Amino acid sequence: MYPEKNLLDILWVIVCSGIVLLMQAGFLVLESGLTRAKNSINVAIKNVADFGIATLLFYCFGFGLMFGQSFEGLLGTTMFFPVFSKEEAWPAAFFLFQLVFCGTSATIVSGAVAERLKFQSYLLVTVLVSGFIYPVAGHWSWGGNLSLEPVGWLKGLGFHDFAGSTIVHSVGGWVSLALLLVLGSRKGRFDIGIAKRINGSNLPVAMFGGILLWFGWLGFNGGSTLGFNSKVPGIIVNTVMASGISMLTAMIVSWLAKGVPQPSSLLNGSLIGAVAITAGADLFSVVEAGFIGFLAGLLLFPSEELLEKFKIDDAVGAIPVHLVGGIWGSLSVGILADYSLLGFGDRISLLEVQLLGILSVGIFVFATSYLVFLILNRVPFFGPLRVGVKEEEEGLNLSEHNARTDLVDLLRVMEHQHRTGDLCDVYEEPFTEVGQIAKRYNLVLKRIRETLNENENARTEIAYALETLQKTQDKLILSEKMASLGQLVSGIAHEINNPLGAISALSGELTDYFKHISNRLSNYINMFSSGTVSRIDSILNMIEAGTAGKIRILTRSERKVSLNRAEDILKKIEFHDPLSTASQVIDVGFLSVLEKNEEFFADKSNHPILEFVLSEVQSIRNVESIRLAVERTSKITYALKNYSHIEAISNKIPSDVVGTLETVLIIYNNKIINGVDLKLEFDSRPIIPAFPDDLMQVWTNLIHNSLQAIEFKGKITISVKEFDQDVRIEVTDNGPGIPTEMRSRIFEPFFTTKPRGEGSGLGLDICKRIIEKHGGRVVLESEPGKTTFYVFLPKS
Repeated sequence: MYPEKNLLDILWVIVCSGIVLLMQAGFLVLESGLTRAKNSINVAIKNVADFGIATLLFYCFGFGLMFGQSFEGLLGTTMFFPVFSKEEAWPAAFFLFQLVFCGTSATIVSGAVAERLKFQSYLLVTVLVSGFIYPVAGHWSWGGNLSLEPVGWLKGLGFHDFAGSTIVHSVGGWVSLALLLVLGSRKGRFDIGIAKRINGSNLPVAMFGGILLWFGWLGFNGGSTLGFNSKVPGIIVNTVMASGISMLTAMIVSWLAKGVPQPSSLLNGSLIGAVAITAGADLFSVVEAGFIGFLAGLLLFPSEELLEKFKIDDAVGAIPVHLVGGIWGSLSVGILADYSLLGFGDRISLLEVQLLGILSVGIFVFATSYLVFLILNRVPFFGPLRVGVKEEEEGLNLSEHNARTDLVDLLRVMEHQHRTGDLCDVYEEPFTEVGQIAKRYNLVLKRIRETLNENENARTEIAYALETLQKTQDKLILSEKMASLGQLVSGIAHEINNPLGAISALSGELTDYFKHISNRLSNYINMFSSGTVSRIDSILNMIEAGTAGKIRILTRSERKVSLNRAEDILKKIEFHDPLSTASQVIDVGFLSVLEKNEEFFADKSNHPILEFVLSEVQSIRNVESIRLAVERTSKITYALKNYSHIEAISNKIPSDVVGTLETVLIIYNNKIINGVDLKLEFDSRPIIPAFPDDLMQVWTNLIHNSLQAIEFKGKITISVKEFDQDVRIEVTDNGPGIPTEMRSRIFEPFFTTKPRGEGSGLGLDICKRIIEKHGGRVVLESEPGKTTFYVFLPKS
């Protein structure tokens, strides 16, 4: 049995249905503007498709579940596939009005989950909301609206939701929250740990969508009277007032919090106020409506921040607007409305019923949708609900609908060029904005091609110049090396003459020794033939002890003391010619053996044995000296060979850093031994990839500079220290230091601190270039009395 409605009431409801249907367009425009261009077509298609699905399902099942004969106040059981009589206009008008409400609830989800949900998944969501969740929740409160009987269990308790803060908007908000938790955030939204704002494609269009929604709310709340009566103007005024105050409040809060009035704060601020007033627009005064809008505006910013804190990515702010706004709207009825008008004896009872309605609808909607989405997401035929990473990156317009635009095509061509390096012109669509962009882009490509050709020509010229420069640099290094070697020629000649002179003198002594060997053998045969075995062993032991170890170099005072000691012993045993024999004893390092065998030689019959032992020890020492002289000459020759050898190698080879230093030190030995206190600190012998010839040039320049700085009399310390990543070589001298004003120029070519004619000014410049070629660096530290060059060479 339907209530009697006059034609004016029916006309008002039909007109309001059309106005509410405009909200579908408002959501379409708003969500398309707040999302990126690559997804805008997908968003628009969803907003059209969901109303089509809602129309079909609400007619087949939803209307009956919501307004059919009630089963225990939980859901309707009749009026499926309703047939409307031509004689009764009201049921059809009522159906139409409720249908657009159902479409509104379903389309709220579209914006929240935009830019990541498959189109087919969204259709499943719309089926669930419009075919089951919204009708069942709506039955609890509005089930008797067609027959004007309180058949829903919440309505029976007195729950008041005039136009759907809870039944329409909170339902859409709860479903959105459940689906967002299953889907997760958009790619890039929270990748770096903080919320990154994803800007919409067209904010002015989104603002237009907000105005459409604001207009649609006039029919949404104004038509919920289900007739044109005296309450309608006040309800519409309350709606506009709450929305306007809420918008201003949200704008001010955003301005204070962010420093600027953000566009989304004005847009969503107006909408959350409209959602909040929807529950009690028929009960409140204009002032109360403004207050409800004011609090709604205050709630917008913290609710958005809360979502970001939990990394819930709501693309358009649907949850703060529809869920938070819907909860506050239903609570405001219990807090501010005249409870006596709603049949309650006190405010607490009304507030309890309102809270019960909010919680029961929230639990039912969220639990049902979350469970269904979780299952569908894991069922192969339906899931996953979300698009893949590649599809999300290229945009749902293309991946879900193959909807191409001039801009998308241009971007795809540009992406192809980025991947392949193809710089051919792109297609220019005439008389379009994208065509103008393509035209300008082609001009850029043309300039790039010209620049690349110029760069290639320049590269060829530079390569030739570098090759020429490298050859010149090699010649310069060689000339610098040979110049250093030239300065050392006299010293090296002296270094070689010293051992050669020793070899000549000692070989003469050995020649004389072997000339008289027959006479000495006859004397020694007689000496040993009359001796016992122990006596012979003693003689051999003395020879062995006299030749053991190296002869220690004595200072003048030490030699004088040793000579006196040897002479005293020889005089004591009454040895003939004790003075010259004492000198021989000291020269061959025989003093300790003489001291130990003083008692043996006290017997004058053993004096010939002393002469024999000294002669043999002297001969053995002469042979050892010749060997050392030859070895010394060989080292000098080898060092000269390594130093003067230039091998053109293109790649680094494993090189002994300490070995290259030792080669240079051998060359400079004659310059060092006569007045330089050289200290070597080699913790290890690191092997690194290097150009060894170049390294020797670096050490030559640094050591030579140090020698000149101390004027070949002073202290030089060379250390090699190995670290995890590199090797550090330090060359330190105690010279006067380098003046502060010269330190910044010390590595400049042709700059020198030496007097005119003593330096080319290229040594340190060459050092720096060689070290940089190795991937290393050289650092200078200088102060009066100390200068250190630090060379860092990488180990790999």
